[in-house]
Amino acid sequence: MNKTARTSVVSARASAVTAVTALTALLSLSASALAQVTPASAPPADSALGAIKPVPAVAVPSAKEIVSKYVAALGGEDALRKITSRVDSGSIEMTGVKADFKLIAAAPDRRIVVVSSPTLGGDQIQGYDGSVAWDLTPTSKRLLSGSELSYRALTCDFYRPLSLGSKFDLRVLGVEERDGKPCYKLTATPISEPVKGGVEPGQNSEKPREATLFFDIESGLLVGQIVLRPTASGDLGVDTSYAEFKKFGDILVPTKTTSKVANSVQSVTVTSVEFNKVASDAFEIPAAIKELMPKPAGAPAPVPTPVPTKK
Repeated sequence: MNKTARTSVVSARASAVTAVTALTALLSLSASALAQVTPASAPPADSALGAIKPVPAVAVPSAKEIVSKYVAALGGEDALRKITSRVDSGSIEMTGVKADFKLIAAAPDRRIVVVSSPTLGGDQIQGYDGSVAWDLTPTSKRLLSGSELSYRALTCDFYRPLSLGSKFDLRVLGVEERDGKPCYKLTATPISEPVKGGVEPGQNSEKPREATLFFDIESGLLVGQIVLRPTASGDLGVDTSYAEFKKFGDILVPTKTTSKVANSVQSVTVTSVEFNKVASDAFEIPAAIKELMPKPAGAPAPVPTPVPTKK
């Protein structure tokens, strides 16, 4: 393989890692969760995905009323609680890479995201089993800790639309136009964000990360968010828009999610959603990740997972 080809593969894999990092955020809404991902600086005045413009003053409801309308628009609390697990499948496109994805989630807070494409050289996986969080690719494996672990736990809440009012301090800022639609603009700050496993050097966990949410005034649906996400290399900013809501079973799901991550734009399309069919062992921690986990004193050393060799 020549230098140009190697550079292309490395670039594609780097894009894939960014994609799977963002995908958890992008699909959090469709997995009944809220994500948080924007540059550490103040939110942009104009969304990269659509201008955000102030609109004339109108009577603004309370945060509780806005969230209640949002839950009703999705299908209602009863319909959401009848679902205890789900599998979302579809495709994701980013700079130079097209891939398939599958998101597997279950109550109360377990989730696996898999991004697959021949270009990537194998599956890019993110997981959380309710206590342990990991990232696994064909060439790397890592356990999450500190603010990354706390963030993963926060975003994996299966019934997040129902817990917005209890787990977040919601503040209504007013009305703004986003993507051509007048929206209620709110900030959502986690009421508590405990750092699990300690704080890694360079990770910012001094205060809970605040998300900016946009709820369509007419439909009540969450159509955009600007949020901040901690990563191993620093905070990652993402500006996300949700569109093309379709009914699966008794609830609405956004089938088109577009997000600006750093200097790239990623598009996620959901093509199928299945409910209450996830196997109990779907969130089993992979053997390669178990090798990284602390072992009790006196426990035998683990047998390393063989690394495939290229022929």
